[in-house]
Amino acid sequence: MSDTNGWRQGSIDEPRLSFLEAGPPDGPVAICVHGFPDTPASFRALMRQLAHAGYRAIAPWLRGYAPSTLVGPFHQPQIADDLLRLVDVVSPRDPVILIGHDWGALATYAAVGLAPWRFRAAVTLAIPHPVAFTKGLRRDLGQWGRSSYMAFFQLRGLADARVAAGGYKYIDELWRRWSPGWAPPPGHLEEVKACLAASLPSPLGYYRALMSPRGMIANHRLWEKLRKAPIPVPTLHLHGDRDGCVSPELGRGQEALFCGEFRSATLAAAGHWLHMERPDEVWRQVSRWLAAFAPVESDVLKE
Repeated sequence: MSDTNGWRQGSIDEPRLSFLEAGPPDGPVAICVHGFPDTPASFRALMRQLAHAGYRAIAPWLRGYAPSTLVGPFHQPQIADDLLRLVDVVSPRDPVILIGHDWGALATYAAVGLAPWRFRAAVTLAIPHPVAFTKGLRRDLGQWGRSSYMAFFQLRGLADARVAAGGYKYIDELWRRWSPGWAPPPGHLEEVKACLAASLPSPLGYYRALMSPRGMIANHRLWEKLRKAPIPVPTLHLHGDRDGCVSPELGRGQEALFCGEFRSATLAAAGHWLHMERPDEVWRQVSRWLAAFAPVESDVLKE
């Protein structure tokens, strides 16, 4: 099914995950995974570039975001399993490219660490490897303040009401704080808020899983596995130097957590939503990475 802008829409079952799609249906698959508070729409510019280069670009609504399933659990092993299920359906034989932002970046580290043979290359945006993030908290005390919203989200009911109050003004505040001096394109935040209105409190379940006994145990086991088994999938990490959510400093030393090719770059004058703020620069970085590790027969990647 296609919408009026030419975007195809699809879905898989068990779990129910809906997705946007662009590019040739028989092209190599590139999956783009959003974070909070967001939707697949933030990847439209990058998906157009991927489609133009010959990739079949797919961006799912994560578990907890309508029209995908709103049922948990929301710990990282579950989200990684969801992505692996999606990969099995849309590309049952060939490995794919995985690109993740925010929670999507964390899910990317988990998925490529658990099943590296299913991926040709990976790109993570705005969030470093979770083991590096944890270590970085000991160095960068300012990150505790930037991450204080995570503690607030533990207040069930109160946090849900605060997020939705005044036409989701809290979401406007987060976007301004995390990408200072930049405004998203017209209509984008309205789309995000509509998704949240149809989904809450499920999107906050990701943060609550960080503190729940079940979620803490599941996440700890996963992160221990990632600490002991470096990721072999070629991975590019991009971070904005003005990111008001996660400091790029937290990624220092993360190269030790990869045994495959790894490169990181910090984009000047970019915040948390760097793929929306600096789409051309992000594409230049991504296209060079894909040309090296996941090429298609396309002149676009040779430019």
